Amino acid sequence: MRKACGRSRRVFIYPYAGHAVSVWWKQVGSGLEKLKNLTVIGLPADAAPALATLAQRTMKLQCTIQDGQVWISGGSGTVHVDLQPLTRGLP
Repeated sequence: MRKACGRSRRVFIYPYAGHAVSVWWKQVGSGLEKLKNLTVIGLPADAAPALATLAQRTMKLQCTIQDGQVWISGGSGTVHVDLQPLTRGLP
């Protein structure tokens, strides 16, 4: 992550393992908070399986982002994802 931040203007990381994300962030977060171009946004554990239900051979997805919440709509329904920012604020 440090290497990516050194080479890029902005770096986004979206961990999605539920409780394991908070454990991981407690271990590494203090060392990464000084990287000003790093944004870490946790996804709830149930987000990945819910998003998988939208997957189709040919698909069109629509994404709406507002106030830290995301709605992704596809042909088979809509999935709501509540973002969990781990770094200071969303970009």
